Amino acid sequence: MPEVPPKALHVSHAACPYGHSIMDPDVQISGYPSIKLILQHDELRETIHLDPVYGSFTNIFEVEIPQGAIIDLFCPVCEVNLRIDEKRSCEQCGAPLFQFTLPHGGMVEACLRIGCHQHRLQLVDFDSQAGLIQGLNEIQLLM
Repeated sequence: MPEVPPKALHVSHAACPYGHSIMDPDVQISGYPSIKLILQHDELRETIHLDPVYGSFTNIFEVEIPQGAIIDLFCPVCEVNLRIDEKRSCEQCGAPLFQFTLPHGGMVEACLRIGCHQHRLQLVDFDSQAGLIQGLNEIQLLM
């Protein structure tokens, strides 16, 4: 399996399990459309924007969430919870995981604990998803 260096790839198309786009071209991070989700912590429910650059964590929170808090993330269109309903948990801290899908069967999976940066990218068909080399060190997912 090919190794992707941190910050060498960005997500350009991502969706909830029901296929709704979660990309937000109106809010850019690192020059790319962000990933827009609804964050819930206790009774607080707000919009957040995740950095689309894989391995970068310049996320935009509208509210302050304490480090170590476990949150839930939802699709901004249909409000489906993105928490993985499996018995797996974060390998680093033990918290629950969430995921969103990429075209061609790929997915991004990450920890729901604020401050934990454990995440994983799965490309089912690398050749159909990785392409368009920009410069010498940036790969754009074609989605």
